[in-house]
Amino acid sequence: MSTSQPAPSRYLPLVKVGSGAFATVHVALDRGPLGVRQLVALKILHPHLADEAPQREALVREARLLSSVRHPNVVELRDVDLEDGVRLVLGYVEGVTLGKWLVELGQSGGRIPTAAAVRIARDAATGLHAIHEATSETGRALGLVHRDVSPQNLLVGIDGVTRLSDFGTAKVLFEPTSETTEGSLKGKLGYMAPEYIRGAPVDRRIDVFALGVVVWEALTGKRLFRGSNEGETLDRILSGEVPAPSSVDTSLAPFDDALAHALARDPRERTATALDFGRAIEGAARGAGIDADHAMVGEAMRAAFDALLVERRTAVGRAIAELDAGPKGNATTNAIAMASATMHSNDASVASVTPASADASAANVSSAANASSNASSEANASSDVNASSELAAASNALRSLDSAVAATATPESFAKPRSWLAPVIVGLGVATAGGWALSRSAAPVAVQARVSATAPPPALPSAPPSASEGLSEAAPSAVPIASSSSSTRASVDEVPSSAPAKTGKALGRRGRPPPNPY
Repeated sequence: MSTSQPAPSRYLPLVKVGSGAFATVHVALDRGPLGVRQLVALKILHPHLADEAPQREALVREARLLSSVRHPNVVELRDVDLEDGVRLVLGYVEGVTLGKWLVELGQSGGRIPTAAAVRIARDAATGLHAIHEATSETGRALGLVHRDVSPQNLLVGIDGVTRLSDFGTAKVLFEPTSETTEGSLKGKLGYMAPEYIRGAPVDRRIDVFALGVVVWEALTGKRLFRGSNEGETLDRILSGEVPAPSSVDTSLAPFDDALAHALARDPRERTATALDFGRAIEGAARGAGIDADHAMVGEAMRAAFDALLVERRTAVGRAIAELDAGPKGNATTNAIAMASATMHSNDASVASVTPASADASAANVSSAANASSNASSEANASSDVNASSELAAASNALRSLDSAVAATATPESFAKPRSWLAPVIVGLGVATAGGWALSRSAAPVAVQARVSATAPPPALPSAPPSASEGLSEAAPSAVPIASSSSSTRASVDEVPSSAPAKTGKALGRRGRPPPNPY
C-alpha cells in the first residue's frame, strides 16, 4: 500500500533580508501553477519559536488584520502558507526601510532630500489612514491602530513608494475583548505617544504622534526624543521640549506648524487623523515651492543603496539558479570550477604550458566536460531553462580557462588546446567553426574557444537548414541561435559583430553545424 507524500510548498525562501524579535523575512520564490513564478516576501517565525503556540497565534492574528487592509501604501498580504508552521506570504518590496536609510545618512552627517522626505511622509500618512479606516469583510469598522509606526516599519521601494509594514503589535479597538496583552507597551519607545505610556485610553491619534516623530526625524536627520537610556527617553517624551524642525535647519520652517500639531502631548490638541497630517505636510511643501514625487524618492534611495541592491539581486539570482539546476546542475558547475581552479593554480609557477601540464589539466577539464554533457542533454530533452543557467556558468569558466592557456602556451604546447579543449566544448553541446562556438540549450549560451592555428579544423560540410529550425529569443548576454527540437547539436545563427576575426570559415546564417570531428 503506497502512502502519498505531502506536496512541497510553492514558496521557497531564497535570501534573508530582515530579522526581528520573533521572525525573519526572506525574499522567496513563488512557484505558481502553469510555470508562473514571482518573487515574494516570506515572514517566518524563528526556529526556536515555531512550536510556541502564542507566537503562532500572533502571526495568524497579524495575517487576519493585514488582510483587512488593501492599499498601495500598505504591504500586501498574498497568502498564508502552512507547509512548515505558519508563514506569511507578503508582497515583495525591493528597497530598504526608512530606518536603514536614516542610519546610513546619519553616519555620514547627511540627510534625506527634503522633497523625498515629504513624499515619504505623504505616503506613510495615506497608508496609515487606510489602516485606521479598515473594516471587516461585512463593512464593520475595526478601529485598527498600528502601535508601532517607526522608520523600521516603513519600506521605501525602488519605485519611490513608501509602504507600512509589520502588524504584529496592531490592536483592534472596536472588539468586546482585547486581542493583545493588556498592561504592556507595544512598539518602540522613542515613538510612543505620552497617553499610551501613561496607560490612558488610546485611539488612532497615538499613531499620528508616532508618525509625527518619524517625519521630524526624516526632515532633520536627527533623533527627536532618544536619550542616553530608556528613562531619559521617557522623560523627554512626557515633559521635554519638542524643538521645531527649523531649530535644526531654518529651511524647514514651513513644516513647523504641521509638526507642532502632530506632536501635541494632549491628544485633544493633536491632529485628528493621519490623512489630515499628510495633507498639512504636503500643503506646507507646496507653499514653499517643494515638489515631491516618487521618482525623486526612488532616485535618492538607489543612489544611497545601489551596491546593496545589486548584491541582493545577485544573491537572489544565484539562489534561483542553484534551485533550478538541482543537484546535477550544481555538480556540473562545481566540476568545471574545479578544473578552472586547477588550471589557474599553476599561474604563479609556470612560465609556459608544457604538453605534460596541458594533458594534466585536460584530465580535470574532461571530467567537467562529461558532467556538462549530461547536463546539456538533459536541458535539450526537457527544455529546462534552469539547466541552461548552469551551462552559462560553465561557459564562463571555460572562457577563463581558454584565456589562461592562450596567455601562457609555448609553440610546442599551443597545439594542445585543440586536443583537450574541443571535447570540453563538444561536451557542452557546442560546435566550433573558426574558433567560435555557440551552445545550444534551452537558453542560448555563447562560448568562445580558441582553436590552434597549427591544427586548423577540418572542412565543414554544408547542409541546408531544417524546416523545423527557427530563431530563438536570445538572452541579454548571448547571441541568437537557431534551434531544433529534434537535435541535441548546436545550431549557429550568427557570431557577435564585435568578435575578433578567427581562422576558418564562419557558418552562414541559420546554417547547421558540422558533424563532431573529434
